Amino acid sequence: MKLSELIAADANLVNFIKAVPQAKNSMLTGVNFGAFNLIIRELLHRLQQPILIVASDENRAQQIYSSLVELFEENMVHFFPVEPLLETQAAVSSLDELSQRLDAMSFLLTKQKGIVISTPQALQYPLPAAIKFKANSLTLKVNQVCNLSKICDFLVHCGYKRDDLVANPGEFALRGDILDIYPINIAYPYRIEFFDDEIDNIRTFNPVSQRTKDSLTEVVIEPADDQLDKLYQNEDYTTILDYLTESGIICFDDIRAIRQNIVQIDARNRDYLAHETSTNMKNSRLDFTSIFNQIVQAKIYSSLFQVSVNDLKIDQLLNLHTREPQQFFSQMSLIKNELSVYELQQQTVIIQADNLVRAKQIKSTFADYGIDITIAAENKLIPNKRQIIVDNFNQGFVLPRISLVYLTEHDLFNRQPHIHKKIKSLENAQQIRSYQELNPGDYVVHINHGIGIFEGIKTLESNGQKGDYITITYRNHDQLFVPADQLGVVQKYVASDGKIPKINKLGGNEWAKTKCRVQEKIEDIADELLAIYAHRATEKGFAFLPDDELQRDFEAAFPYLETPDQIKAIREIKLDMQKEKPMDRLLVGDVGFGKTEVALRAAFKAIDSGKQVAFLVPTTILAEQHYATMLERFKDFPVNVAMLCRFQTEKEADEIATNLSNGKIDIVVGTHRILSRDIKFKNLGLLIIDEEQRFGVKHKEKLKKIKK
Repeated sequence: MKLSELIAADANLVNFIKAVPQAKNSMLTGVNFGAFNLIIRELLHRLQQPILIVASDENRAQQIYSSLVELFEENMVHFFPVEPLLETQAAVSSLDELSQRLDAMSFLLTKQKGIVISTPQALQYPLPAAIKFKANSLTLKVNQVCNLSKICDFLVHCGYKRDDLVANPGEFALRGDILDIYPINIAYPYRIEFFDDEIDNIRTFNPVSQRTKDSLTEVVIEPADDQLDKLYQNEDYTTILDYLTESGIICFDDIRAIRQNIVQIDARNRDYLAHETSTNMKNSRLDFTSIFNQIVQAKIYSSLFQVSVNDLKIDQLLNLHTREPQQFFSQMSLIKNELSVYELQQQTVIIQADNLVRAKQIKSTFADYGIDITIAAENKLIPNKRQIIVDNFNQGFVLPRISLVYLTEHDLFNRQPHIHKKIKSLENAQQIRSYQELNPGDYVVHINHGIGIFEGIKTLESNGQKGDYITITYRNHDQLFVPADQLGVVQKYVASDGKIPKINKLGGNEWAKTKCRVQEKIEDIADELLAIYAHRATEKGFAFLPDDELQRDFEAAFPYLETPDQIKAIREIKLDMQKEKPMDRLLVGDVGFGKTEVALRAAFKAIDSGKQVAFLVPTTILAEQHYATMLERFKDFPVNVAMLCRFQTEKEADEIATNLSNGKIDIVVGTHRILSRDIKFKNLGLLIIDEEQRFGVKHKEKLKKIKK
């Protein structure tokens, strides 16, 4: 018997779900978070329709997404993120969020069963009509006859940018009879080869190594922008609801909190628009009430408590009476007693393990305490018995009506639920894009194990499969083998002034101690800054301009997906820069976690507002690294970059000093040479200091004078 068959014992719930499509307005109360995930799974199983969940706010939406994505097959759960505040939306442009929105839109157009999670602002976010968005998709097949020129024009119309080579999502390149297209929401770009005007073959490829990944017979190229034809100007827009089939279901998670969210966020957005001179944002939010009243799909209002919704005609109401299970905190005697009580009450007890190994470990532990329990397959559950199964609910629930107790490892042992996360890549510094960049004997840094020596690539066999592994040697000749496809966790070591690093011990705690020492130094820096803050708090600063198209183009050129921490830091820094109060920000993070990109986006914002930027670093090698990064990042934009260091001639340094004083240089990166008396800026607007703790007392005194 499956879990859904156990749930079927609650006839009221089954009848409620069956009536949802016809009822139009259904209210379900008494649903805690664990049971909410169960109900969503039952809705999808029984109705076989796409479901749009509208959460009360961003945090709740992320929580629902993180829990549901573990319960369903790949590509069945999608997220449609919309920045609530227009002020932040104007300051921050995230390729990752755009990709998620496009992915959700495309999924809903398939009309397949699945889930999209969103926020109240998603219903206010203007989109092209679904039929128009679908018409701007392009299907290409092997042996299809095409006009290459028309395809390129079509791609530009759909938001793609033409380049010599595709390196970033949203780009395409045409070289002879080869067309490369890198869609926003696809992991790898497509390479389409033509023979005259006929498609000869289609394949995906790695944009770094150029190696073929998979051969395909057909691809669908979808738009690279969710705002086709500048919707804010022609006002030909709709919302995500237009993409949800009329037979789909909309679940409002706590309608009262949703309405409160709309009132609060709308008020802040109106205040922002009242002071906003740009016309681009004027129609960037639609009226929630008008959109809500036009909904044609069936609606479910879910909440823990029954709420009053006087303006809504509720066609059916069910109070599910769910409860949260007791938390045991690994107290085996308490667990044994409660299980005995459940057995006497003839309750069906299901204990969820994260995997089969954990299921066997739990069974063994229970046996040590005299608790008899079996491991059951998910389709062979036994009513009124206790059993262990493998599943992915991140929180348990109790359904008294059908005598069901569902306990997770978190409920029993306070074990945090397993959530799949992306491995953070080393986006800045000397990130290794191919292991061919490494030579045996090079020092490398593993994100978790610290500094070691790269020995080369070995082909090893694991579980019957052969693969390439990066071999790193640590102290005492211990070796670590890293799969070649996990290259993102390894970084080439760059020494300060040629210093030879100390090799870490594999499995030791040196690397963790190093991070702790850095944290202590950060606290010292914070103390020194407090005195400066007191003075600067009374000063009036320069309010930088909101993001424009040039800023958004610069950020879109970043070749990696931003991490959530990067997005948050960029958002907060930009908002601070747009205020008249002088900004002081301390940006903390491990080497290679994207701090430089955050700084460069702030620098570009300052330059775009007519200000100069000084980027101060403690060593010449760091100056050269940052200078190379800046040249690469700013190469397609009107930014004049210079470097000041001890390796330059007197004539070169004098020329840079002159160009700084007359404003010809936009950003300069260098060592303490920047602090020299002969260096004058025409209009310095932003000072960026890398590793401030490494500067001497005299240099810090000069920095304090600049900050004041």
